Amino acid sequence: DSQIRLQKPKFVKVSDIKPAQHCYNVYARVISVESNTITRFNGDELEVATGQIGDESAVAEYRFIGDNAKKVTEGAVIAIRNGRSEVVDGFIRLELDKFGKISDESNFSIDSVNQEKNISKDEYIKKTRGGRN
Repeated sequence: DSQIRLQKPKFVKVSDIKPAQHCYNVYARVISVESNTITRFNGDELEVATGQIGDESAVAEYRFIGDNAKKVTEGAVIAIRNGRSEVVDGFIRLELDKFGKISDESNFSIDSVNQEKNISKDEYIKKTRGGRN
């Protein structure tokens, strides 16, 4: 029996996302969007969207680039597949892995968003190896 069995992706809550975690899937409501275009060194322009997303458990800051930046609109419910949480200046920011994608999930309901808990406001200090500072 050499058939490949595809498994349904497991979705987590925003509050479950840990620093430097890769390959998570999460449903979230887009709270805010700020869109910009940046010019790379080679002259190419790149769309960048930053803002906040959340669910019943917590909210988090995000940064999406390229085509994915165009997929976030305020108030929409999205699914992030193959997400990556980067630690930038000591704080979590949600991004996408190389094979990550965003999809509109208007059929998925998020009734309320817990804005009291923001996982991007907790500071993370990088541990040093070897036990010496």
